[in-house]
Amino acid sequence: MKNKTTYITFNEPVNGVYISQVIEVARQLKQDGLDIEIIGFFSLRDYITNRRLLKNHFLKSHAIPSFPKLKLWKLNKIWFNILPFFSKNQVVICRGPLATNLAIDNLKNTSIIYDGRGAVWAEQKEYGVYNGSGIEKELFEIEKKAVTKSHRQIAVTSELINYWKKNFNIAGDKAKVIPCALSTTKTGAVNKIPEDLISFIDNANHHNSSITVFAGGNGKWQQLDKICEFAAKVIERQESPVFLFLCPPDNNVQKLQEMFPKRIYNTLVKPAQVHLILAKCDYGIILREQNITNKVASPVKVAEYLFAGLKVIISPNVGDYSKMIKENNLGIICDKKNEVPGLPKPSVSDKQRNIHFAEKHLSKSAMDYGTLIQP
Repeated sequence: MKNKTTYITFNEPVNGVYISQVIEVARQLKQDGLDIEIIGFFSLRDYITNRRLLKNHFLKSHAIPSFPKLKLWKLNKIWFNILPFFSKNQVVICRGPLATNLAIDNLKNTSIIYDGRGAVWAEQKEYGVYNGSGIEKELFEIEKKAVTKSHRQIAVTSELINYWKKNFNIAGDKAKVIPCALSTTKTGAVNKIPEDLISFIDNANHHNSSITVFAGGNGKWQQLDKICEFAAKVIERQESPVFLFLCPPDNNVQKLQEMFPKRIYNTLVKPAQVHLILAKCDYGIILREQNITNKVASPVKVAEYLFAGLKVIISPNVGDYSKMIKENNLGIICDKKNEVPGLPKPSVSDKQRNIHFAEKHLSKSAMDYGTLIQP
């Protein structure tokens, strides 16, 4: 009989990140032979939408409305007492510290795995991501309990394990590094790509100009101001490179576009279109501040860039990725010694090499969940 495994998430909407990091992982585990289901706690405001999306993407799942206000997260223990499917679990993977704390407090005779996506306490100190939630002062103890009281831990980087060792005094021998990985079936419909974007790409290719792309949000940690500074320096000193920003409207990007209208393009596309567009580019850029949050991070966009065949332009000390990029000649480390690198168009063989590397090392099928998920 297959061991029952449940993936619990808390207060996260079913968006592109959720699909990639929860639903696609569950699909991979199911493909590997596990009997797995997803239980998602969702904000009451968007509960109906998220329940529908979760069921559409993963049939064996349950959506639960969480109590309003994050500071009341402990009240969700009631669901563990009245819903029957919680008592059947032999192995529970908990995404984030709140889901893990709920499982630790309310599930008995269950192997609990903390799926650590980052340094939560550091994220609050450095970016205030939980400001106004009512749990700001509890975060250290919440994260500590998730790390120290769970039976095993998943860390997205080796640096995250080091952070746990330093701050929570754990040995780390029960932790396993599994980076943010990708499904290798990403596709997109070419006829849905905006025509003016196609023209921008075609024009760059016609002039043999390299295309550097940023794909992501415009949150503070994305460092769009620094990326725009980098782009401006490159454009001022080199005749051909162009830059594509696949992100929401941003003042920094808008100013850059006004300065160099023919060499900057900004648009926001659907998640299903991103891979196809990336594959038409040459470099993918990710610049981050030098702090704990980024030192332990595993930005999935690095894997997305590599899987599309792009060379990666990256800051030093971004999780385990900066070292990986440097040691495997997969791109450029953007530091003071290499502030404005030359950006020639990569060869086809270079692109294929990066794709093969991503498929071998950063695909979900390459991840070893089996040794971790044991009752």
